[in-house]
Amino acid sequence: MRLQTFLLTEGRTKKISKEDAAELLLTKHKDSVSGSLIYRGISGFQSSYGYINPLQGKPRRSQGTAPNFYTLIMSHSPQWSSWPSREFSLICSTVYSGAEHYGDVYNVFPENGATLAIAPDADIWLSFRRKRYGHLKILNDAIQILLRDLGGSGDADLDIQYFKKACKNFDVRFKNNKDSLIKAITKYRTWFEYGAIGYITDNYEGDLFKLLNNMISPKNDNFTKVKVGSSLPHDREVWTDAKCLVIYHSDYPLQ
Repeated sequence: MRLQTFLLTEGRTKKISKEDAAELLLTKHKDSVSGSLIYRGISGFQSSYGYINPLQGKPRRSQGTAPNFYTLIMSHSPQWSSWPSREFSLICSTVYSGAEHYGDVYNVFPENGATLAIAPDADIWLSFRRKRYGHLKILNDAIQILLRDLGGSGDADLDIQYFKKACKNFDVRFKNNKDSLIKAITKYRTWFEYGAIGYITDNYEGDLFKLLNNMISPKNDNFTKVKVGSSLPHDREVWTDAKCLVIYHSDYPLQ
């Protein structure tokens, strides 16, 4: 009963006992034992066993000062509606080395029936590769420039409503004046983001939010999703919004 109460009431990450971990591996999380292992680096947890409910955490943001636009699109766009939420997710790697840079390495066991989203590379920043503009990180920074410097919206990545409003402000200014937009971006010609800004400008037809959603779509790269217990590709970033049991790597298998 104590474990059941814990699963229903506790926050995103809590310590549990070895006995509770063993029970979960035999019941609510047994499907993940038969699939490929996934790993997460966790700093300062100070327990060998934990339970994480991503949906009870705060919305995740990009690391450091990186803008958060791609996370908002991947969490709220209809094109991603059948995928695990990126905004409320536990991000992992299919290789040990992909997790050890972020802290002590834990094996992660999502609950039975969980969906795992698989990025096309070891880091999601390297997805959506295009000759014209590079990859997702460059595109993400380009959106910041368009909305902040050209659209006049400073905190457009705070949440999805701010983002949509910033795109509408951009449309009001440039929807019927594409020549003005082309002129405005010329000062960014020497910036590494220029290719992405140029690509967006070339394809802009009066609805910036729709264009960005179409660019950051799972259809535009080799994103895949599988059920827990499946065999996973080597060296990929994966994420899930399902509840997860975590066990310190050196303490697994349980003795």
